[in-house]
Amino acid sequence: MAQTSAGLSIGLESTAGAAALYAKTGTHVTHSYVFSNLDAGDMRCFGPTTDITDAEVCYRLDRNATYVQSKKANGNFKLGQHSAGANTWRCRNNYANSSGTGTWVECKWSTKPAGGVCAYLRVGHGQSDWYVVSKSSYLMCF
Repeated sequence: MAQTSAGLSIGLESTAGAAALYAKTGTHVTHSYVFSNLDAGDMRCFGPTTDITDAEVCYRLDRNATYVQSKKANGNFKLGQHSAGANTWRCRNNYANSSGTGTWVECKWSTKPAGGVCAYLRVGHGQSDWYVVSKSSYLMCF
């Protein structure tokens, strides 16, 4: 799948066919909400890596939601991504300035990986004209 520029892909939820990018800007939530009423096995988290140290991503199966934490407000927005097969779901945390350290956002999805399919979690960051996702990833299976 060709990489789409951040300006076109972030904040829009694609309805494309076989290989789809579902991307949106998250809404602010609290740390306690992210981890509230959590049953064992419902959530997987990933971050920081050697190339992306300022973001953490969690995916909750029971809510079909991606959560992105800004671990360091350094002027970059933060990304959380999970992908299964040809499809990718990307959530953006726009709290990039000094007040953004520690903030969490939530993106809820209407489409999710099929049952029994494993997905890869990655973190990322960027600015209005560029973004990158981590080279390393975490395989999550439910």
